[in-house]
Amino acid sequence: MSNLIDHFESVALENFKFLETDYSFRLHDQKKNNYGCCIMYLKDAVGVRVSLEIYDGGVFVYFYKVTDGKVPEYPLFFDEKSELRVFDFNNLYQLRTGRILSQKSNRLYEQKYLEDIVAAFAEAVKNYSDDFLNGDFRFLPQIKEIVARRAGGTGCV
Repeated sequence: MSNLIDHFESVALENFKFLETDYSFRLHDQKKNNYGCCIMYLKDAVGVRVSLEIYDGGVFVYFYKVTDGKVPEYPLFFDEKSELRVFDFNNLYQLRTGRILSQKSNRLYEQKYLEDIVAAFAEAVKNYSDDFLNGDFRFLPQIKEIVARRAGGTGCV
């Protein structure tokens, strides 16, 4: 298992290096455990978390609206009255392309497949997130609508 996690960490750091070089993010935190790996990048009011979550079945990229230097916790429940400050990148990708980046969790243990998934996420973030990566949050109301529809009154994100 640790080979998978170590490999993910290496591949993610390589593929998401553009956040540091092109957008002036800094590597804020890296955590690994038996359940996966989480890499957090920060810049001013923006955070990007790239993670391998084995029990949740895949690679995920989350975007954060950072306030006063504080990274908000990922909400367990959706509250339509609260400001949306954390969301799955796939919501933005869906808004912009009509698709989501899907993956097969049973294939994550294949080295090449994992590399391809991480590269696909990195490329999509590069191509569809320039506004957010530069601190422009104007699209957040549209993302909130997508999340609200998915929560469908259950409050589950």
